[in-house]
Amino acid sequence: AIFCDGEMWHGRNWEEQQKEFKSNRDFWIPKIERNILRDKEVNEHLTKTGWTVLRFWESEIKKNTDICVAQVIQAYDKRI
Repeated sequence: AIFCDGEMWHGRNWEEQQKEFKSNRDFWIPKIERNILRDKEVNEHLTKTGWTVLRFWESEIKKNTDICVAQVIQAYDKRI
């Protein structure tokens, strides 16, 4: 399973990022914290059921596309 996570929506560097929310903090902070928790739950469930889970941050994909692709190919090759 391959996920491409947006930094804002999935809480990359969350301790720092949450300070950036200036308006509607009572909505956004719990929303994104729930996304972080759900990502962990999904990873755990998929792993327990035999999936290989790869998660990439959107900026990683943009800056290091070749590395991300290589990781996908490597994970695929291990499965066959």
